[in-house]
Amino acid sequence: MGKFSKSKFTLDTFWLIGAQLIYILSGLIINLIIAGSFGATELGIFNQTLGYYAVLASIFSLGLNNTLIKKISSINEEQLGDRKEAILLSTNLFLTTIISCIFTLIIIYLAKNQAALFSSDALAEALIIPFYSLPFYNLNKNFMAYFTGKRRQKDFSLIRTLRWTLVITYIIGALLLKQSLNQLLYCFLFAESILLVYCLIKTRSILSFNIKWSEAIDNLAFGLKSFTSELFAVFNNKFDLLILGYFLSNYEMGIYSFFIFFAKSLYIFPGILQQNLNPIVSKLWDENKIEELQQKVDQIRKINSIIILAQSAMIGIIYYVLILFFKQDFKDSYPYLVVSLVGIIPSALVYWSGSMLIMAGKLKENIYRTFLIMALSVSATFILSYLYGLWGATLAVCAASIIAFFILKIYVRKSLDIKII
Repeated sequence: MGKFSKSKFTLDTFWLIGAQLIYILSGLIINLIIAGSFGATELGIFNQTLGYYAVLASIFSLGLNNTLIKKISSINEEQLGDRKEAILLSTNLFLTTIISCIFTLIIIYLAKNQAALFSSDALAEALIIPFYSLPFYNLNKNFMAYFTGKRRQKDFSLIRTLRWTLVITYIIGALLLKQSLNQLLYCFLFAESILLVYCLIKTRSILSFNIKWSEAIDNLAFGLKSFTSELFAVFNNKFDLLILGYFLSNYEMGIYSFFIFFAKSLYIFPGILQQNLNPIVSKLWDENKIEELQQKVDQIRKINSIIILAQSAMIGIIYYVLILFFKQDFKDSYPYLVVSLVGIIPSALVYWSGSMLIMAGKLKENIYRTFLIMALSVSATFILSYLYGLWGATLAVCAASIIAFFILKIYVRKSLDIKII
């Protein structure tokens, strides 16, 4: 453990933790500001809009960012690494621009002309605004994937920190100018456009117009097979906000989205570990160093378990203090928080291993795993929220966590012969 504590992995983890702390604080500030300035109903609309944005952005990326992580991390530096990197990155940026623009136009058209598809007219109207920024967001995801594949987690963390600093700055400025809730949603376009300029400057030395169509086809094929893992990660965090909008009122959605933000923060630390582990898994698996990979996994499992248990207790205390002294209109939500927090623990214990199948090239197995989890989890959410309302939605979170825990554990052990817990 002493050697592990001095490793690059640990240093990178600290950078990622710092970026995630900014994300947590930004999310908390945004929830408190909107709930305080507009109320629970508007908070429900804002978080549903953010849920649609996050889920659809992941779908429309088609897994191209996963392709970059896998291929960049596997490049042999002695085999014209810089030239290969330039081709991979430039090709992905070209594909992402075309695909994201097409899908963005489709969503904006549907929101304007087929509002009945969404849970409310207010949601359809609000949804148009953040989607103006979707092409920028997916381009930035490719840059972040490039830095992940290179194990430049400091650069990745700086980009994430800059994103949420810009978002929160815009929201505070808009509120000072007494802007409407919909005006606040332009925060994403503001942040992502500035972030894109930053990423272009950061990678200007390797950017080129050297696009290979064979590489494009191969990248897209790999991405389509791999993006289900990322989709599930976003599903874990946001998909419930899409489904529940059809069963709960906007006010109930505001209550739900407030306490579930805290409960799902349990996924943040294992998500950091996953981000850091992905290029390592890819490299060790390609080199057939299975025993060394198992040792890494054992170390991560122990650290993650300790952090998750400590974080659970901390979240429970912080939330209680918050609703007791600052947000008393949410005081009745504490039982929901406790139940969802306990229920999420099983999935959080193994969440860090969610991309191992992709990084090992087991794409078919990963597709089976993710669709099985999503099908069962979505079914539980539909049934329980329809029957029991807000309590049903909370219990569905617990059911989804247990389902994810067992299926991920079984698939990784069966496909990779790696024990994750």
